[in-house]
Amino acid sequence: MSSAAGSNTLFVARNIPIPGHRENDIILQFADQLKAAGVGVEIAYPAEWMPVPSGLLRGIRRAVAALPNRFESHGHRVRVFRYLRLPGLQYSYALAGHFRGGRVEPTPDWIHAHYVLPDGIMARTLAHRLNRPYAVTVRQGDMRKWQQLHVRSPLVRSFDKVLRGASSVFTPSTTIAAELAERGIDATLLPHGMTLPSVERSPIEPSPDGLTVFAAASLLPLKQLDWLIDALPTVPEISRLTLAGDGPERNRLVDQVARQNLGDRVCFLGAVSRDEVLRQMSACDIYALPSVRETFGLSYLEAAACGCAVMACRHTGVHGCFEEDQEMVFCEPDRDDAIAVLARLCRDTALRQRVASGGRKRVETDYTWPRVIGRYLSTVTGMSAP
Repeated sequence: MSSAAGSNTLFVARNIPIPGHRENDIILQFADQLKAAGVGVEIAYPAEWMPVPSGLLRGIRRAVAALPNRFESHGHRVRVFRYLRLPGLQYSYALAGHFRGGRVEPTPDWIHAHYVLPDGIMARTLAHRLNRPYAVTVRQGDMRKWQQLHVRSPLVRSFDKVLRGASSVFTPSTTIAAELAERGIDATLLPHGMTLPSVERSPIEPSPDGLTVFAAASLLPLKQLDWLIDALPTVPEISRLTLAGDGPERNRLVDQVARQNLGDRVCFLGAVSRDEVLRQMSACDIYALPSVRETFGLSYLEAAACGCAVMACRHTGVHGCFEEDQEMVFCEPDRDDAIAVLARLCRDTALRQRVASGGRKRVETDYTWPRVIGRYLSTVTGMSAP
C-alpha cells in the first residue's frame, strides 16, 4: 500500500465496551482517529464460549455469552468471532484459531490484533486465510500470561508464532519493548494518543494551606492508593488528597482513612465523568498514581496535559516515555520510596514547576492523536503479507 487513505483494516479487539460490561474505549478512540484519516475500520470481538451452563456465568462472561452476532459499541458496529475457551490458563485459548464469525467483507488491507491472546491467534489465522499482513499489540496482560505459561503449554508455541509471524509488533510501553527485545522480538513503540483538554487551569477550591494531590483509577490493590494515604501523616505539605474511582478496595481505603484520622484531608469522589476528572486534574498541584502494573496509563498523559506535576512508578506504564525529573517524577514500586518521592515533589517547588511544564510540552509534542496515527500508518503501510 502506497497510501493509507482509502484502505481498510480489521481490528480484532476484546478490550472494548460491550453490552452489559463497561470497559475503557481507547481502542475505539484509535478507530475513530483512523477513520478521520480516511481508513475504513471494521471491528471483530473475540467472544468465548465456556462449556458451562449460562446460569453459572457472572460478570463479563455472562455479558459475552449474551452477545448477538453483531452489536454496536460507542458508535462502532462490531461483529462477533466465537470460539471455545477451555478451562485453565495453560489450554484456555488453544482453540481460538477455530472460530466462527462469517465472511470478512470487505477484505481488509491489514489486520490488527490488540492483544496476543486470543486476538493475535485469530488475526494470524485470518491473515493466512486472506493473504493479508497482520500487526499485534502486546500489552501488560499478555506479558503476565506469557510468564505464567508452563513450558509444555500449547499456548507457549502459539504466543511465539503470533509474535514472530506478525509483520509489525507494537507496544505502548518501553518496559514491554525491552522484555520483547530480550526474547529476540523487535517492537515498535506506539503510545496511546489523546486530544488535548480544553480545560482552564483554575482551582476548584483554592487551598492556601497546602498542596492538593489527585489520583483517578479503579480502586484495585495494584493501584497502591493506600501508599498515598500513608504519605499524609509524614507529608504535612499535602492539604488534600482526592481519589476518583470505584472498586473493591474502596471500603478498605475508607477504613484506612478513618483509622489514621485523615477524614478532613481525604476525599473519595467515587466514579465520575471524564470531564470531572479533567477538571480535578486542572485544579490539583500533583497527580500521583503509584500503580505497579500499567500497560501505559492514559491518565498520566491527561494529567500532564492539564499542567500538573505527575508522579508514576518505574518499570511500568509511561516510565521511559518521559524524562525523569524534567517531565515526570518516578518512584520504585515500593511503598517507602513512593512516599519519599512524593514528599520530595511537594517540598521542591522548582522541581514541581519544572516537571509540570516539561510534561505538558512533551504531551503536546509526542502524544497527540495526529502524531500517534501518523507513526502508526507509516509502519503499517510498509507491511507485507505472511
